[in-house]
Amino acid sequence: MKVAVVSKSDVRGGGASAVAADVTRYLEKFGHTAIHFNADEDSDHPIYGRAGSVIRALKNIEGKRGYRDHNPFELLSSNVRRLRQDFDIVHMHDLSTTLSHEAVNWISQKTPVLWTLHDCSPFTAGCLYPTNCIQFQTTCEFCPQLGNWPMQTRKNRVKTLHSRRKKLQKENVHFSAPSRWMIEQYQSAGWPADKAHFVTNGVDLEGFRPRNVGEMRAKHGIPDDGRPVYLFSASHLGDSRKGPNKVAEIARDMEDKNPIIVLVGRYSEEAADLFDGLSVVHAGFVKDQEARAELYSLCDAAFVFSEEENCPLIVLECLASGTPIAGFANGGIPELVENGVTGILSDNEIEPIVEFLRELSSEKLSDIRVSCRQAATSGHDYKDICNSYIKLYQQILDGSASGTSQPKVVGA
Repeated sequence: MKVAVVSKSDVRGGGASAVAADVTRYLEKFGHTAIHFNADEDSDHPIYGRAGSVIRALKNIEGKRGYRDHNPFELLSSNVRRLRQDFDIVHMHDLSTTLSHEAVNWISQKTPVLWTLHDCSPFTAGCLYPTNCIQFQTTCEFCPQLGNWPMQTRKNRVKTLHSRRKKLQKENVHFSAPSRWMIEQYQSAGWPADKAHFVTNGVDLEGFRPRNVGEMRAKHGIPDDGRPVYLFSASHLGDSRKGPNKVAEIARDMEDKNPIIVLVGRYSEEAADLFDGLSVVHAGFVKDQEARAELYSLCDAAFVFSEEENCPLIVLECLASGTPIAGFANGGIPELVENGVTGILSDNEIEPIVEFLRELSSEKLSDIRVSCRQAATSGHDYKDICNSYIKLYQQILDGSASGTSQPKVVGA
């Protein structure tokens, strides 16, 4: 089988692009021809090719006019045209600011498309997560996120953007999602249930694994003096949507324990103000997977306080490393974390989390670490994930794909 995997970026671009890179790698391991097309990759196959500067300029002009990802300027690229000509199926991932729905539509008329929903943008007017806005369920009229990425414009064109995207409902485009929550969002927008398929995210179980905590703390200069060590990771540590204020609040509530907070991500003035006076170790933005895996494994718990999440890789990577999760039961996170077994989730309140952390003795933590690893290995091995995608590709190609039942929520 010849598969084109398309994403906004390469592994440096975040979770969704990392999934695309991993899927490509495992498809090749299984003997299939797979090429990862992405905008940032320095290889023979960047998605825009020689037409890149022209395409980006045109998209930038249209974006300022309010038409984000609207017109198919990407079709100027011979590489994009290859997607329709040279492959059996095209597997798309995060496309915001990279491919328009019209380009996806054009590709699907010749070659079937599977689009993995890493966020809500395929069925909204473009916003990644609508938060409390439900306009996407009918017709977007005004987007409260105008001015924020990827809706970086003040021109209100969202009604046109949203209505045009709905054309994909009738095309040869199927969707997969790694969480039940995302499938529910997709269906609430009126998109066809028989084209929605559940395939969870995977994790590199060899790279992310339990390690000797004492050795890892010594290697990374983290004091191993009995104080609890907690992880907070975000691309931008000051991003309010990720809940850094909750991390700081918990650390101050546990001042008598003097916890150490390991921060992984890009620092900012906002983050510096939030964590001022706390015991923090800033590891920076860690690109190297081995280094991230070591940092995750040396922590007693990882904080995940996102307002909305799909199937976050940080949760799977920490579980695989034997590190429990402490956070909010938002989005698809409850499908991954079982209260009291692999961590603690609350309904946007920190008191139950603080109580759980205070009662987390070394003996109890040892048992939880074992449960975390078991949770990651049962259902999130990339070999199984890749097999699921291959089976889905084949069903789409032979016309037998009919949607999958929604997965059971782990913590339910």
